[in-house]
Amino acid sequence: MQDATPLPKDGPSTDMEMDIDLNDESDTNDIVLTRPRQNRVSYSKIVQVDSDTSDKELDGPSYAPDTERQISPRNMQMDDDRSKDMTSGVIGRKVPAQSGTVRWQDGRLTVLPTIMKNSVNICESGDIKVVKFFASFQESTPSSQHVLHLSAADMEREDIVQMIEFSLRDNKPVVVRGNAINSPNDITTEWLDRKFGISPDMPVSIHGKCRRIFQSTSFHVPSQMPRKRVADSTYPHIAGTISSLVGAMNDPTKIQCILDIPYVHGGLPEPLRNIDHGRRFGRSQTSQQCPIYEAVHPDNFVAHFWALLHQAGYVSFAHHDADGVATYIQIESGAKIRTAYANAMIKLVDYTNNMYEVRTLWDAEVVYLGPGDCVVQPPGQVHGAYTPVEGLVTGASFFNIATMHHSERARYMDRKKAAFLTNQTHAYSYALETMRRIAIAVPHISKRIPLYRRSILSLCLMVVKCQDYVAADAEQ
Repeated sequence: MQDATPLPKDGPSTDMEMDIDLNDESDTNDIVLTRPRQNRVSYSKIVQVDSDTSDKELDGPSYAPDTERQISPRNMQMDDDRSKDMTSGVIGRKVPAQSGTVRWQDGRLTVLPTIMKNSVNICESGDIKVVKFFASFQESTPSSQHVLHLSAADMEREDIVQMIEFSLRDNKPVVVRGNAINSPNDITTEWLDRKFGISPDMPVSIHGKCRRIFQSTSFHVPSQMPRKRVADSTYPHIAGTISSLVGAMNDPTKIQCILDIPYVHGGLPEPLRNIDHGRRFGRSQTSQQCPIYEAVHPDNFVAHFWALLHQAGYVSFAHHDADGVATYIQIESGAKIRTAYANAMIKLVDYTNNMYEVRTLWDAEVVYLGPGDCVVQPPGQVHGAYTPVEGLVTGASFFNIATMHHSERARYMDRKKAAFLTNQTHAYSYALETMRRIAIAVPHISKRIPLYRRSILSLCLMVVKCQDYVAADAEQ
Protein backbone atom coordinates (compact mmCIF):
# COMPACT_ATOMS: atom_id res chain seq x y z
CA MET A 1 0.00 0.00 0.00
CA GLN A 2 1.09 3.55 -0.61
CA ASP A 3 1.94 5.90 2.22
CA ALA A 4 -1.18 7.32 3.79
CA THR A 5 -1.85 10.99 4.21
CA PRO A 6 -1.15 12.61 7.60
CA LEU A 7 -3.51 11.71 10.38
CA PRO A 8 -6.84 13.56 10.21
CA LYS A 9 -8.20 15.11 13.34
CA ASP A 10 -10.58 12.61 14.81
CA GLY A 11 -11.99 11.30 18.01
CA PRO A 12 -12.19 7.80 19.44
CA SER A 13 -13.33 5.09 17.11
CA THR A 14 -16.81 3.83 17.85
CA ASP A 15 -16.15 0.35 16.44
CA MET A 16 -18.05 -2.28 18.37
CA GLU A 17 -16.83 -5.59 19.71
CA MET A 18 -18.89 -8.69 18.99
CA ASP A 19 -19.37 -11.07 21.88
CA ILE A 20 -19.81 -14.23 19.80
CA ASP A 21 -18.54 -17.74 19.44
CA LEU A 22 -17.06 -17.82 15.94
CA ASN A 23 -17.07 -21.60 15.95
CA ASP A 24 -20.75 -21.85 16.76
CA GLU A 25 -22.89 -21.93 13.63
CA SER A 26 -26.11 -22.58 15.53
CA ASP A 27 -29.06 -20.56 14.33
CA THR A 28 -30.21 -20.20 17.91
CA ASN A 29 -27.01 -18.57 19.10
CA ASP A 30 -27.69 -14.90 19.86
CA ILE A 31 -25.16 -12.30 18.86
CA VAL A 32 -24.57 -9.56 21.39
CA LEU A 33 -22.80 -6.32 20.60
CA THR A 34 -21.02 -4.95 23.65
CA ARG A 35 -20.14 -1.35 24.40
CA PRO A 36 -17.59 0.11 21.95
CA ARG A 37 -13.90 -0.03 22.79
CA GLN A 38 -12.34 3.36 23.40
CA ASN A 39 -9.89 2.98 20.54
CA ARG A 40 -7.59 5.74 19.40
CA VAL A 41 -6.25 6.41 15.94
CA SER A 42 -2.45 6.13 15.57
CA TYR A 43 -0.21 6.54 12.54
CA SER A 44 1.88 4.18 10.45
CA LYS A 45 4.01 5.01 7.41
CA ILE A 46 2.20 2.24 5.56
CA VAL A 47 -1.34 2.66 6.77
CA GLN A 48 -3.28 4.73 9.24
CA VAL A 49 -3.99 2.45 12.18
CA ASP A 50 -6.97 2.02 14.45
CA SER A 51 -5.05 0.94 17.54
CA ASP A 52 -6.52 -1.15 20.35
CA THR A 53 -3.79 -0.17 22.80
CA SER A 54 -2.82 3.45 22.22
CA ASP A 55 -3.66 5.77 25.11
CA LYS A 56 -2.76 8.97 23.31
CA GLU A 57 -4.97 10.74 20.82
CA LEU A 58 -2.92 12.48 18.15
CA ASP A 59 -3.92 15.81 16.67
CA GLY A 60 -4.54 15.98 12.94
CA PRO A 61 -3.33 18.48 10.37
CA SER A 62 -4.88 21.90 9.98
CA TYR A 63 -6.60 20.93 6.75
CA ALA A 64 -8.60 18.07 8.30
CA PRO A 65 -12.37 18.59 8.07
CA ASP A 66 -13.67 20.46 11.09
CA THR A 67 -16.73 18.46 12.10
CA GLU A 68 -16.91 20.19 15.49
CA ARG A 69 -17.60 23.68 14.19
CA GLN A 70 -20.93 25.29 14.90
CA ILE A 71 -23.44 25.31 12.07
CA SER A 72 -25.79 28.24 11.70
CA PRO A 73 -28.99 27.45 13.64
CA ARG A 74 -30.96 29.14 10.87
CA ASN A 75 -29.90 26.41 8.47
CA MET A 76 -30.09 23.55 10.90
CA GLN A 77 -33.32 23.93 12.83
CA MET A 78 -36.66 23.04 11.34
CA ASP A 79 -38.37 26.07 9.86
CA ASP A 80 -40.82 27.80 12.19
CA ASP A 81 -43.53 27.68 9.55
CA ARG A 82 -43.18 23.93 9.07
CA SER A 83 -46.36 22.68 10.67
CA LYS A 84 -46.07 20.51 13.74
CA ASP A 85 -49.53 19.08 13.06
CA MET A 86 -49.11 16.46 10.34
CA THR A 87 -52.61 15.04 10.68
CA SER A 88 -54.43 17.79 8.77
CA GLY A 89 -55.71 16.49 5.45
CA VAL A 90 -54.66 12.96 6.39
CA ILE A 91 -57.24 11.71 8.92
CA GLY A 92 -60.47 10.79 7.18
CA ARG A 93 -58.87 11.13 3.75
CA LYS A 94 -55.66 9.10 3.63
CA VAL A 95 -56.29 7.08 6.80
CA PRO A 96 -59.50 6.08 8.63
CA ALA A 97 -61.39 8.73 10.58
CA GLN A 98 -60.91 6.58 13.70
CA SER A 99 -57.13 6.88 13.51
CA GLY A 100 -55.35 7.81 16.70
CA THR A 101 -52.42 10.24 16.98
CA VAL A 102 -49.07 10.41 18.73
CA ARG A 103 -47.03 13.41 19.88
CA TRP A 104 -43.27 13.14 19.22
CA GLN A 105 -40.59 14.69 21.44
CA ASP A 106 -40.16 17.67 19.08
CA GLY A 107 -43.87 18.47 19.42
CA ARG A 108 -44.83 17.03 16.06
CA LEU A 109 -48.26 15.36 15.89
CA THR A 110 -48.75 12.42 13.53
CA VAL A 111 -51.35 9.77 12.85
CA LEU A 112 -50.91 6.24 14.11
CA PRO A 113 -51.11 3.23 11.76
CA THR A 114 -54.73 2.22 11.45
CA ILE A 115 -56.63 -0.49 9.59
CA MET A 116 -60.13 -1.07 10.94
CA LYS A 117 -61.64 -4.55 11.08
CA ASN A 118 -65.00 -5.02 12.82
CA SER A 119 -64.49 -1.66 14.59
CA VAL A 120 -61.08 -2.77 15.89
CA ASN A 121 -57.72 -1.33 14.80
CA ILE A 122 -55.75 -4.44 13.84
CA CYS A 123 -52.47 -2.47 14.00
CA GLU A 124 -52.85 -1.89 17.74
CA SER A 125 -50.62 -4.69 19.02
CA GLY A 126 -47.87 -4.34 16.45
CA ASP A 127 -47.28 -1.19 14.42
CA ILE A 128 -48.81 1.26 16.92
CA LYS A 129 -46.68 -0.15 19.72
CA VAL A 130 -43.54 0.36 17.62
CA VAL A 131 -44.44 3.91 16.48
CA LYS A 132 -45.15 5.01 20.07
CA PHE A 133 -41.84 3.48 21.09
CA PHE A 134 -40.03 5.44 18.35
CA ALA A 135 -41.83 8.63 19.40
CA SER A 136 -40.57 8.30 22.98
CA PHE A 137 -36.93 8.90 21.99
CA GLN A 138 -35.36 12.36 22.01
CA GLU A 139 -35.08 14.54 18.94
CA SER A 140 -31.60 14.74 17.41
CA THR A 141 -30.15 18.28 17.52
CA PRO A 142 -27.03 19.93 16.03
CA SER A 143 -25.24 19.30 19.35
CA SER A 144 -25.80 15.53 19.09
CA GLN A 145 -22.89 13.21 19.87
CA HIS A 146 -24.36 10.49 17.66
CA VAL A 147 -25.49 12.35 14.52
CA LEU A 148 -23.59 14.94 12.46
CA HIS A 149 -25.91 17.77 11.38
CA LEU A 150 -25.02 19.84 8.33
CA SER A 151 -26.76 22.45 6.22
CA ALA A 152 -27.25 22.49 2.46
CA ALA A 153 -24.56 25.19 2.29
CA ASP A 154 -22.03 22.70 3.68
CA MET A 155 -22.49 20.56 0.58
CA GLU A 156 -20.49 23.23 -1.28
CA ARG A 157 -17.41 22.70 0.91
CA GLU A 158 -14.38 21.27 -0.88
CA ASP A 159 -13.86 18.78 1.94
CA ILE A 160 -17.49 17.64 2.23
CA VAL A 161 -16.64 14.07 1.12
CA GLN A 162 -13.87 13.76 3.71
CA MET A 163 -16.11 15.26 6.40
CA ILE A 164 -18.83 12.71 5.76
CA GLU A 165 -16.35 9.83 5.45
CA PHE A 166 -14.87 10.61 8.88
CA SER A 167 -18.34 10.71 10.40
CA LEU A 168 -19.38 7.41 8.81
CA ARG A 169 -16.14 5.75 9.90
CA ASP A 170 -17.02 6.64 13.48
CA ASN A 171 -20.50 5.15 12.99
CA LYS A 172 -22.29 8.51 12.94
CA PRO A 173 -24.97 9.18 10.32
CA VAL A 174 -25.02 12.58 8.64
CA VAL A 175 -28.18 14.70 8.26
CA VAL A 176 -28.23 17.53 5.70
CA ARG A 177 -31.05 20.09 5.85
CA GLY A 178 -32.09 23.16 3.92
CA ASN A 179 -32.06 21.89 0.34
CA ALA A 180 -35.30 23.49 -0.80
CA ILE A 181 -37.19 21.56 -3.49
CA ASN A 182 -40.66 21.76 -4.98
CA SER A 183 -42.74 18.75 -4.03
CA PRO A 184 -46.47 18.01 -4.29
CA ASN A 185 -48.71 17.24 -1.33
CA ASP A 186 -50.41 14.49 -3.33
CA ILE A 187 -48.27 12.13 -5.40
CA THR A 188 -49.47 11.51 -8.96
CA THR A 189 -48.29 9.13 -11.65
CA GLU A 190 -47.77 12.13 -13.95
CA TRP A 191 -45.30 13.71 -11.47
CA LEU A 192 -43.42 10.43 -10.99
CA ASP A 193 -43.18 9.90 -14.74
CA ARG A 194 -42.18 13.45 -15.65
CA LYS A 195 -39.66 14.16 -12.88
CA PHE A 196 -38.17 10.75 -12.12
CA GLY A 197 -38.88 8.71 -15.24
CA ILE A 198 -40.89 6.18 -13.22
CA SER A 199 -43.46 4.74 -15.61
CA PRO A 200 -47.04 4.35 -14.29
CA ASP A 201 -47.33 0.78 -15.61
CA MET A 202 -43.96 -0.43 -14.26
CA PRO A 203 -44.45 -3.88 -12.66
CA VAL A 204 -43.47 -3.82 -8.98
CA SER A 205 -43.75 -5.83 -5.80
CA ILE A 206 -45.99 -4.02 -3.29
CA HIS A 207 -45.04 -4.53 0.33
CA GLY A 208 -47.56 -3.99 3.10
CA LYS A 209 -50.84 -4.93 4.68
CA CYS A 210 -54.52 -4.37 4.11
CA ARG A 211 -57.83 -5.41 5.63
CA ARG A 212 -58.47 -8.17 3.12
CA ILE A 213 -55.46 -10.21 4.23
CA PHE A 214 -57.76 -11.79 6.81
CA GLN A 215 -59.85 -13.33 4.04
CA SER A 216 -57.03 -14.13 1.63
CA THR A 217 -53.99 -16.37 1.53
CA SER A 218 -52.76 -15.16 -1.84
CA PHE A 219 -49.59 -13.65 -0.45
CA HIS A 220 -47.57 -16.87 -0.76
CA VAL A 221 -47.23 -17.47 2.97
CA PRO A 222 -48.60 -20.37 5.02
CA SER A 223 -52.39 -20.20 5.35
CA GLN A 224 -52.27 -20.68 9.11
CA MET A 225 -50.27 -17.43 9.50
CA PRO A 226 -52.52 -14.60 8.20
CA ARG A 227 -53.42 -13.10 11.57
CA LYS A 228 -49.75 -12.78 12.49
CA ARG A 229 -48.89 -10.63 9.50
CA VAL A 230 -50.03 -7.34 11.01
CA ALA A 231 -47.95 -7.94 14.13
CA ASP A 232 -44.95 -9.12 12.15
CA SER A 233 -42.34 -6.88 10.55
CA THR A 234 -42.20 -9.24 7.56
CA TYR A 235 -45.29 -8.17 5.66
CA PRO A 236 -46.61 -9.96 2.58
CA HIS A 237 -45.85 -8.96 -1.00
CA ILE A 238 -48.25 -8.73 -3.91
CA ALA A 239 -47.62 -8.01 -7.57
CA GLY A 240 -48.82 -4.67 -8.89
CA THR A 241 -47.82 -1.50 -10.74
CA ILE A 242 -46.86 2.03 -9.79
CA SER A 243 -50.38 3.12 -10.76
CA SER A 244 -52.01 0.59 -8.46
CA LEU A 245 -50.18 1.94 -5.39
CA VAL A 246 -50.65 5.60 -6.33
CA GLY A 247 -54.34 4.88 -6.90
CA ALA A 248 -54.56 3.42 -3.38
CA MET A 249 -53.06 6.47 -1.63
CA ASN A 250 -56.56 7.48 -0.44
CA ASP A 251 -57.66 3.95 0.43
CA PRO A 252 -57.85 3.76 4.25
CA THR A 253 -58.05 -0.05 4.20
CA LYS A 254 -54.42 -0.33 3.11
CA ILE A 255 -50.98 0.69 4.35
CA GLN A 256 -48.53 -0.22 1.62
CA CYS A 257 -45.23 0.74 0.03
CA ILE A 258 -42.82 -0.21 -2.73
CA LEU A 259 -39.36 -0.69 -1.25
CA ASP A 260 -37.30 -1.32 -4.34
CA ILE A 261 -38.34 0.81 -7.31
CA PRO A 262 -35.44 0.53 -9.78
CA TYR A 263 -33.86 3.96 -10.27
CA VAL A 264 -30.68 3.10 -12.17
CA HIS A 265 -30.65 6.52 -13.83
CA GLY A 266 -30.55 8.19 -10.39
CA GLY A 267 -27.46 8.46 -8.23
CA LEU A 268 -25.61 10.33 -5.54
CA PRO A 269 -25.70 14.14 -5.67
CA GLU A 270 -22.76 15.69 -7.49
CA PRO A 271 -20.88 16.83 -4.32
CA LEU A 272 -20.89 13.24 -3.01
CA ARG A 273 -20.20 11.24 -6.15
CA ASN A 274 -16.59 10.47 -5.07
CA ILE A 275 -17.73 8.85 -1.82
CA ASP A 276 -18.73 5.69 -3.70
CA HIS A 277 -15.45 3.75 -3.70
CA GLY A 278 -17.04 0.67 -5.21
CA ARG A 279 -17.66 2.52 -8.46
CA ARG A 280 -14.85 5.08 -8.18
CA PHE A 281 -12.05 2.58 -7.51
CA GLY A 282 -13.48 -0.92 -7.75
CA ARG A 283 -15.17 -0.54 -11.12
CA SER A 284 -13.50 2.46 -12.72
CA GLN A 285 -9.81 1.89 -11.93
CA THR A 286 -9.16 -1.86 -12.06
CA SER A 287 -10.07 -2.89 -15.61
CA GLN A 288 -6.55 -2.31 -16.95
CA GLN A 289 -4.66 -4.66 -14.61
CA CYS A 290 -7.62 -7.02 -14.15
CA PRO A 291 -9.92 -7.04 -17.20
CA ILE A 292 -13.50 -8.16 -16.63
CA TYR A 293 -13.96 -11.43 -18.49
CA GLU A 294 -16.46 -13.16 -16.21
CA ALA A 295 -20.16 -12.43 -16.06
CA VAL A 296 -21.00 -9.58 -13.68
CA HIS A 297 -24.13 -9.90 -11.57
CA PRO A 298 -26.73 -7.29 -12.60
CA ASP A 299 -27.25 -6.24 -8.97
CA ASN A 300 -23.91 -4.42 -9.29
CA PHE A 301 -25.68 -1.97 -11.57
CA VAL A 302 -29.40 -2.04 -10.73
CA ALA A 303 -29.30 -2.30 -6.91
CA HIS A 304 -27.21 0.79 -6.20
CA PHE A 305 -29.90 3.40 -6.94
CA TRP A 306 -33.53 3.05 -5.99
CA ALA A 307 -36.70 4.81 -4.85
CA LEU A 308 -39.29 4.14 -2.12
CA LEU A 309 -42.98 4.98 -2.41
CA HIS A 310 -45.18 4.92 0.71
CA GLN A 311 -48.76 5.35 1.77
CA ALA A 312 -49.40 7.28 4.98
CA GLY A 313 -48.91 5.33 8.21
CA TYR A 314 -46.22 2.92 7.07
CA VAL A 315 -43.71 1.85 9.72
CA SER A 316 -40.39 0.07 9.15
CA PHE A 317 -39.25 -1.86 12.21
CA ALA A 318 -35.67 -1.44 13.43
CA HIS A 319 -33.22 -3.07 11.01
CA HIS A 320 -29.97 -2.49 9.20
CA ASP A 321 -29.57 -2.36 5.44
CA ALA A 322 -28.38 -5.55 3.76
CA ASP A 323 -25.05 -6.28 2.04
CA GLY A 324 -22.90 -4.06 4.29
CA VAL A 325 -23.56 -0.93 2.26
CA ALA A 326 -23.62 2.69 3.35
CA THR A 327 -26.86 4.41 2.40
CA TYR A 328 -27.89 7.82 1.09
CA ILE A 329 -31.55 8.91 1.00
CA GLN A 330 -33.31 12.15 0.05
CA ILE A 331 -36.93 13.04 0.70
CA GLU A 332 -38.55 14.02 -2.59
CA SER A 333 -42.09 14.36 -1.27
CA GLY A 334 -43.83 13.92 2.07
CA ALA A 335 -41.84 13.20 5.21
CA LYS A 336 -40.07 10.45 7.08
CA ILE A 337 -39.22 10.19 10.77
CA ARG A 338 -36.13 8.06 11.34
CA THR A 339 -34.96 6.64 14.65
CA ALA A 340 -31.21 5.96 14.59
CA TYR A 341 -29.60 3.76 17.21
CA ALA A 342 -25.99 4.42 18.20
CA ASN A 343 -23.74 2.09 20.20
CA ALA A 344 -26.46 -0.51 19.85
CA MET A 345 -26.21 -3.51 22.14
CA ILE A 346 -28.59 -5.84 20.40
CA LYS A 347 -29.57 -9.46 20.80
CA LEU A 348 -30.68 -10.41 17.34
CA VAL A 349 -34.21 -11.36 18.27
CA ASP A 350 -37.60 -9.66 18.11
CA TYR A 351 -36.70 -6.38 19.78
CA THR A 352 -40.37 -5.47 20.29
CA ASN A 353 -40.38 -8.08 23.05
CA ASN A 354 -37.25 -6.56 24.60
CA MET A 355 -38.20 -2.89 24.73
CA TYR A 356 -37.03 -2.40 28.30
CA GLU A 357 -33.58 -3.67 27.39
CA VAL A 358 -33.52 -1.50 24.27
CA ARG A 359 -34.57 1.56 26.26
CA THR A 360 -31.94 0.88 28.90
CA LEU A 361 -28.98 -0.02 26.73
CA TRP A 362 -29.39 1.73 23.35
CA ASP A 363 -28.62 5.36 22.54
CA ALA A 364 -31.36 6.44 20.12
CA GLU A 365 -32.29 9.75 18.51
CA VAL A 366 -35.16 10.73 16.23
CA VAL A 367 -34.58 12.73 13.04
CA TYR A 368 -37.44 14.38 11.16
CA LEU A 369 -36.85 14.63 7.41
CA GLY A 370 -38.91 16.87 5.13
CA PRO A 371 -38.71 17.55 1.38
CA GLY A 372 -35.10 18.16 0.32
CA ASP A 373 -33.58 16.79 3.53
CA CYS A 374 -31.16 13.87 3.21
CA VAL A 375 -29.31 11.35 5.36
CA VAL A 376 -26.03 9.52 4.76
CA GLN A 377 -25.89 6.42 6.92
CA PRO A 378 -22.93 4.15 7.80
CA PRO A 379 -23.04 0.40 7.08
CA GLY A 380 -24.81 -1.62 9.74
CA GLN A 381 -26.57 1.37 11.31
CA VAL A 382 -29.62 0.07 13.15
CA HIS A 383 -32.55 2.32 12.35
CA GLY A 384 -36.33 2.39 12.15
CA ALA A 385 -38.57 4.71 10.17
CA TYR A 386 -42.11 5.97 10.17
CA THR A 387 -43.86 7.62 7.20
CA PRO A 388 -46.78 9.65 8.63
CA VAL A 389 -47.86 11.05 5.24
CA GLU A 390 -47.58 9.65 1.72
CA GLY A 391 -44.13 10.18 0.29
CA LEU A 392 -41.39 9.40 -2.20
CA VAL A 393 -37.75 8.84 -1.25
CA THR A 394 -34.81 8.38 -3.63
CA GLY A 395 -31.64 6.71 -2.47
CA ALA A 396 -28.30 5.14 -3.23
CA SER A 397 -26.16 2.39 -1.73
CA PHE A 398 -22.37 2.46 -1.83
CA PHE A 399 -19.16 1.05 -0.36
CA ASN A 400 -16.38 3.18 1.12
CA ILE A 401 -12.93 1.97 2.17
CA ALA A 402 -13.03 3.94 5.43
CA THR A 403 -16.14 2.04 6.61
CA MET A 404 -15.19 -1.54 5.71
CA HIS A 405 -15.03 -2.50 9.40
CA HIS A 406 -18.73 -1.61 9.66
CA SER A 407 -19.50 -3.45 6.41
CA GLU A 408 -17.75 -6.57 7.72
CA ARG A 409 -19.70 -6.58 10.96
CA ALA A 410 -23.01 -5.96 9.18
CA ARG A 411 -22.43 -8.72 6.63
CA TYR A 412 -21.47 -11.17 9.38
CA MET A 413 -24.72 -10.41 11.16
CA ASP A 414 -26.54 -10.95 7.86
CA ARG A 415 -25.11 -14.46 7.84
CA LYS A 416 -26.19 -15.17 11.41
CA LYS A 417 -29.60 -13.52 11.66
CA ALA A 418 -30.54 -11.95 8.34
CA ALA A 419 -34.27 -12.45 8.83
CA PHE A 420 -34.27 -10.25 11.93
CA LEU A 421 -32.24 -7.27 10.81
CA THR A 422 -31.96 -6.68 7.07
CA ASN A 423 -34.53 -5.04 4.84
CA GLN A 424 -33.64 -6.84 1.60
CA THR A 425 -30.87 -9.23 0.66
CA HIS A 426 -29.38 -9.39 -2.81
CA ALA A 427 -27.40 -12.07 -4.59
CA TYR A 428 -24.33 -13.35 -2.74
CA SER A 429 -21.95 -12.40 -5.56
CA TYR A 430 -23.14 -8.77 -5.69
CA ALA A 431 -21.09 -7.47 -2.74
CA LEU A 432 -18.23 -9.96 -3.21
CA GLU A 433 -17.54 -8.84 -6.78
CA THR A 434 -17.31 -5.22 -5.67
CA MET A 435 -15.17 -6.04 -2.61
CA ARG A 436 -12.69 -7.93 -4.78
CA ARG A 437 -12.40 -5.01 -7.17
CA ILE A 438 -11.83 -2.55 -4.30
CA ALA A 439 -9.08 -4.81 -2.89
CA ILE A 440 -7.38 -4.92 -6.29
CA ALA A 441 -7.46 -1.11 -6.41
CA VAL A 442 -5.94 -0.52 -2.95
CA PRO A 443 -2.23 -0.48 -4.01
CA HIS A 444 -2.99 2.18 -6.61
CA ILE A 445 -5.33 4.39 -4.63
CA SER A 446 -4.58 8.10 -4.42
CA LYS A 447 -2.38 9.19 -1.50
CA ARG A 448 -5.17 11.59 -0.57
CA ILE A 449 -7.28 8.63 0.60
CA PRO A 450 -6.62 7.66 4.25
CA LEU A 451 -6.23 3.91 4.77
CA TYR A 452 -7.06 2.43 8.18
CA ARG A 453 -5.77 -0.92 9.36
CA ARG A 454 -9.05 -2.21 10.76
CA SER A 455 -10.93 -1.27 7.61
CA ILE A 456 -8.31 -2.82 5.30
CA LEU A 457 -8.19 -6.01 7.38
CA SER A 458 -11.99 -6.20 7.28
CA LEU A 459 -11.94 -5.81 3.51
CA CYS A 460 -9.38 -8.63 3.21
CA LEU A 461 -11.45 -10.90 5.46
CA MET A 462 -14.55 -10.41 3.33
CA VAL A 463 -12.59 -11.24 0.16
CA VAL A 464 -10.49 -14.17 1.44
CA LYS A 465 -13.08 -15.78 3.74
CA CYS A 466 -16.04 -14.90 1.55
CA GLN A 467 -18.19 -17.87 2.62
CA ASP A 468 -18.31 -16.47 6.17
CA TYR A 469 -20.25 -13.47 4.86
CA VAL A 470 -22.98 -15.09 2.80
CA ALA A 471 -26.33 -13.78 4.11
CA ALA A 472 -28.57 -16.47 5.56
CA ASP A 473 -31.21 -15.92 2.88
CA ALA A 474 -28.94 -14.83 0.02
CA GLU A 475 -29.33 -16.11 -3.51
CA GLN A 476 -26.33 -18.37 -4.19
